[in-house]
Amino acid sequence: MIAIGLLHYPVYNKRNEIIQTAIVSLDVHDLARLAKTYNLDCLYVIHPIASQQNLVRRMLKHWQEGYGATYNPQRKIALKLVKVLPSYQDVIMDLCKNGLPTITIVTSAHSYKPFIDYKDLRIRIKKRKNFENYLLIFGTGWGIEYQFCRCANLRLKPIEVNSGYNHLSVRSAASIIIDRLFG
Repeated sequence: MIAIGLLHYPVYNKRNEIIQTAIVSLDVHDLARLAKTYNLDCLYVIHPIASQQNLVRRMLKHWQEGYGATYNPQRKIALKLVKVLPSYQDVIMDLCKNGLPTITIVTSAHSYKPFIDYKDLRIRIKKRKNFENYLLIFGTGWGIEYQFCRCANLRLKPIEVNSGYNHLSVRSAASIIIDRLFG
């Protein structure tokens, strides 16, 4: 199984404080469409607050059962990949239901070395996808908290840019990374 995790806690704000971010509906819509396009198995929206989880569930219901289901059937298909869970640990438990170990890969604009480059990760996934689950974790806010990154199995090499400006939206970064790995 290959899944994306959209992490809302623990992440940083612009003052480098650990916070939980609010869910942005466009992130959910666009990452679900990305996952479906690249034939990934699941998008986990990870948020500890019940009211934020319920917001996503109401949105999913609208697009899967309500008026939105007939208005935009393509979105309905993509949003079937979304699962809303309160914690990273809950995601790991869900992934391990198939009996395979889960390899977690965090993404970051920061160079948390050692990291794996895209080519090596692409080769590993291709060789091992029948023996391991893979969870690519994308952070919101100003990035995933450092200790969380250090605890992941792998840290993916940051997207390198030559502009000196490196603050992509999670939707943009995820699209670039998923295309490099599965395109």
